Amino acid sequence: IKLNKNKSSNYHRKKFLFKNLSIKKNHQLLDFGSGLGIFPYSIKKNCKCYFYEKNLFTRDFCIQKLKLEFVSLNNIKKSKYDFITCNKVLEHLDFKDISKCMKIFKSSLKSKGKIYIEVPSTDAAKIGYERQEFYSEHINIFSKSSAKKFFSRCGFTINKLASIKEIGGKFTLRIILSKKL
Repeated sequence: IKLNKNKSSNYHRKKFLFKNLSIKKNHQLLDFGSGLGIFPYSIKKNCKCYFYEKNLFTRDFCIQKLKLEFVSLNNIKKSKYDFITCNKVLEHLDFKDISKCMKIFKSSLKSKGKIYIEVPSTDAAKIGYERQEFYSEHINIFSKSSAKKFFSRCGFTINKLASIKEIGGKFTLRIILSKKL
């Protein structure tokens, strides 16, 4: 949280989001798979921010130490959000589970809402397969082409798809989606 912005991937993520999305104080944002909660903590002053985290230890940390507002999976399904963010989560799931998540996101997104996703990029292969993007806990990794095909099949339009090299050297796809009309 206190990391210098020049060394913070989270700072650059937030900067990208504010450049590409019109996030306002009255908007509701769900951060799905929040980990230690650094992203939702950094954005909670800009909108009504909720988080979902499966890991009990990190969930409790987010609630107790960062004072973030947790929402259960059942309540996600009953709510509507202006924005849903999912940073560095989907690569840990198989395609069946990613499809389930996308179905939940689609039903929980307001009609003009947007989804922001970050996943490791296959661009890392240019340097080698020993990189973090290819660690064994990453079940999936996306190229621009596979991301376009997959998210389109899930019923989304890609509004923005960017391949970047983060401050820490990771190759990442940044994806902004909306529901197909």
